[in-house]
Order: sequence, then structure tokens, then C-alpha cells
Amino acid sequence: STTISFSIANADNVSLSIVDINGREIAKILDNQWMEAGMHNLSFNAEDLASGVYLYLLETSKETQTNRMIVLED
Repeated sequence: STTISFSIANADNVSLSIVDINGREIAKILDNQWMEAGMHNLSFNAEDLASGVYLYLLETSKETQTNRMIVLED
């Protein structure tokens, strides 16, 4: 499992999804959930994912953030 940290400048509805390198959605962590402005930390269990590079996409009404994460099997 891993912790995904992000910040948003203004309170807004937030969607957060994990996609593979080809852009296919693997998991939806948040689906249009209201969050206050500031720093947030969410736990994500990646044990069902194969080793590789994934992206997490954070979307609000005003911005989109994309970050990379690497999953390594134990």
C-alpha cells in the first residue's frame, strides 16, 4: 500500500484515479468528492497491481494534476 499526497488551492469536488501507462483506468479512489482546500493524504492498496509505472490523476473543476508512481512487487 502507498500514500498519495496532494494539495488543492480551493475547496472543490475532487476525483482521483489510477491509470496505467496506456491511459486505462485501473482504480477510482475519489469520485467527485467534496474536499476542503489544503494538503490531503490518501491510502491506496496497490497489492492487486502488477509491477510497473502507473499515473494518478487528480481533477477538480479548476485544475488537473498528474503524477507518476512505480509499483514493485514484494
